[in-house]
Amino acid sequence: MPVADLSELPGLAEWAARCGLASLWLGPLLLMPPGLPVGPYSPESRFLVDPLYFPALGPEKPDGSTIAQRVFAQRKARAATYLAAGPEAIRSQPAYNWDAEARIRELLKPAQVELAGQVYARLAGYVGRDLNRMRDVVITSQALAHGMIAAANRRLPIGLDLPVGVVPDGVDAVALSDWAVRGGALGAPPDYFNPNGQSWGLVGFDLGAFGPEQDYFPLIGALEIFSSTASGFRIDHAIGLQRLCVVREREDGAGDAVFVPQPRDGTLARLAKLSKTRGLTLVAEDLGVVPDGLREALSGAGLLLSKVLCFEHEAPSTFPEASALSFGTHDTPTLRQLAGLCAEPAAFGEAADLVASHLERATGGRGIEARFRATAEELAGPNPAGYFGEVLPRALRVLESSPSRLGLISLRDLLGSCERLNLPGVGQDHRDNFFLPLVDRAQLGSLIGLDQIFDGC
Repeated sequence: MPVADLSELPGLAEWAARCGLASLWLGPLLLMPPGLPVGPYSPESRFLVDPLYFPALGPEKPDGSTIAQRVFAQRKARAATYLAAGPEAIRSQPAYNWDAEARIRELLKPAQVELAGQVYARLAGYVGRDLNRMRDVVITSQALAHGMIAAANRRLPIGLDLPVGVVPDGVDAVALSDWAVRGGALGAPPDYFNPNGQSWGLVGFDLGAFGPEQDYFPLIGALEIFSSTASGFRIDHAIGLQRLCVVREREDGAGDAVFVPQPRDGTLARLAKLSKTRGLTLVAEDLGVVPDGLREALSGAGLLLSKVLCFEHEAPSTFPEASALSFGTHDTPTLRQLAGLCAEPAAFGEAADLVASHLERATGGRGIEARFRATAEELAGPNPAGYFGEVLPRALRVLESSPSRLGLISLRDLLGSCERLNLPGVGQDHRDNFFLPLVDRAQLGSLIGLDQIFDGC
C-alpha cells in the first residue's frame, strides 16, 4: 500500500476535530534528496513540499520490498506523473490554490525553482529539455500541495515543522549560497543527554549575512511561503536563532565546535510581526544547551517554549501558559517504550523515570479522554491493558491539566507504537519509520487503528 499523501490530510483533520482535538501538527513535508530518503529532517529545501506527498493524479502501483523502496517508488511515480501531466492539468485539480501560486512565484528564488525541477527530473528519469515546463510544474505542483494543506487547515488548525538546516549541495544550499555557513556541519555542543555533542551533516544559514534589509530570507521566506496555508510552525533547534553551532572535523577525526552569532533580536522581532499579522502559533524547540536570556527573548516575542516531559523535572502544573507540552520528540522513545510495556523492554534511564513520575501525578477531568476507548478486546501487543487502559489515559490527563497552551501527543503514542520515530546517528533501515503508512497493519505490527482508540468520532 502506498504511503499516505496530502489528499488524506483533510479527512484526518476532520476526524481529529470530531474527536475533540484542537490542532494537528505534522512532521516536515519538505523536498528531500532524489535518492532513497534519509529522513524529513534532512531536506533539500525548506520552501518546497516533496512529491511523495502530492495527491495522486491517477492510478499508480508503486511497490518495493521495504518501506524505503516503496517511498522511493512513490516519489518517482508522482514526479513522473506531474511532469507528464503538465501545469494546466495540475491547475484543473479541485484543491488547486491560486493564491498559493502567486505567493510561490513571489517568494521562490529562480534558482530554487530551477534546481527543484532538476530534482523532479532525476526522480522521474525525465530527459525532456523544456525547462519552462519543468519550472511551471514545480510551481503548480507546490500550489496544489498548498491547497490540500489549506483544505485541512479549514477543518482544524494545522502546524508544520521547520528543520534547522538543509543537505549540502541541495536546492537551498546552492540557491541561497550567499547565506550558507560553510566549513562544517550544523550540530550541538555536548550536553547531559549527548556528552559527545552532535553533528547533523546539514548546512545552516547565517541570517546576519545581509542584515534586516534582506528580511532574514532563509528563515522568514520559508515561513512566509506557508503562512497562508497553515496555522503554525514548530521551529526546530531554536537555539540557532541566537547562535549556530558549526562542527568542523579535525584530521584526528574529532570535531571542533565553532559558534556563529545570529541577529537574535531582529529575527525575533520579525517572527513576532509575522505571527501577529498572520495569526500564527510559533513553537520554539529550545532543548539542549540554551544560551542565557534566549528563553526569555523567545517568550517575549510570543513563541511557545517546548516542555518535553522525558526531560523535565518540574511538575506540568507549574509550566507557563506560553508553552507546548509533550512527552517526547521525534528523537525520543515512544511513550509505550518509556513505560516499559513493549515486547523487549529497554533501559531508558532518567527519561523513563521522569515520565513515570509525571504519570503518577496525573489528575484532572476527562476531556479528550472521555472519548477514549480503554477496553477494546482487539488491542494488540504486549500488555495492551496496561498501556491503553492506564498509561495513555493518564498521559491525556497530564496534557489536559497543564496550563500549557498546547498539549501534544503523537499518533504513534495514540496507536501504542513500540518503534521510536527516529534514532539519531543510525542508517537508512531505522529511518524508514518516518514513512510507515498508518493503515498498513502488516508493516505496523502491533499498532492498532485509530477507530479502535476513540468512540464517536
